[in-house]
Amino acid sequence: MRRFVLAILFLLGVAGPASAGVDEGDAAYDRGDYRTAAREFEAAAQRGDAHAQFNLGLLYDGGQGVPQDNAKAAKWYRKAADQGLAEAQVLLGFLYDGGRGVLPDYAEAAKWYRKAADQGFAVAQFYLGLLYAKGQGVPQDYVAAHMWFNLAAAREEQGAAKARDAVASFMTPAQIAEAQRLARAWKQNMRKENTTMPRLIPIAVSSEKLTTPVRLGRMVYWVATAISVVILLRGLSDFFFELAGGGLEGEDVKGLWAIVLVSPIIAGLVWLAGRAVRYILSGE
Repeated sequence: MRRFVLAILFLLGVAGPASAGVDEGDAAYDRGDYRTAAREFEAAAQRGDAHAQFNLGLLYDGGQGVPQDNAKAAKWYRKAADQGLAEAQVLLGFLYDGGRGVLPDYAEAAKWYRKAADQGFAVAQFYLGLLYAKGQGVPQDYVAAHMWFNLAAAREEQGAAKARDAVASFMTPAQIAEAQRLARAWKQNMRKENTTMPRLIPIAVSSEKLTTPVRLGRMVYWVATAISVVILLRGLSDFFFELAGGGLEGEDVKGLWAIVLVSPIIAGLVWLAGRAVRYILSGE
């Protein structure tokens, strides 16, 4: 479920005009030039552009154009989240929820889910409801859980309606009525504030939507890594097998040491070749 949610959420962008460098970064990403996209986004992110900070966080999260780094993803999500960007608040909540790039902290996850949920993000509402249902990071509260699940279900968030019905089985009719009242009040308040959901933008960075060159580059890299490990282990096993047999002298000893010295070199060359192919194909 969470992997599906992330894939969808990565499609969301920032409403409003983009600053210099952000449009260039979007264009570079669209044509598959992730390194240029990362460079453009970082320049704008350093100037404080929330759109660029969020997109740069996505690149680090997915390992596109930059080495995959959850800690750096969290850093840039936080900068954008601090500026009120709901997409960044949701993904920062995910990182705290799963302990990726940051120490696991359900209270922090709930904090960022709540900020995004208050802006109408169904994904955040659903995961905030889960935390209330389980009592993780917040006191267990079935009324609050039901309310958030109900709001998420109204936006057709996958699994929200089932979660709402499941938590309702632990509630009294009075509690269900109170949760429904709170959900109606929340919707009315949102209408008064005229809060709108952000538009979709072209960028879609996700470990779930990798392009063919990225997939091929990663596949070649891991195959080369596996081969290099096999070569190294084979050389070492031959060395210890012959050594255990005893009776080695002269040329046999020299040949044995040649295996020990050459195997790591061959393994290293195979791994470097795989790494180079990955860099050429995916920019990683």
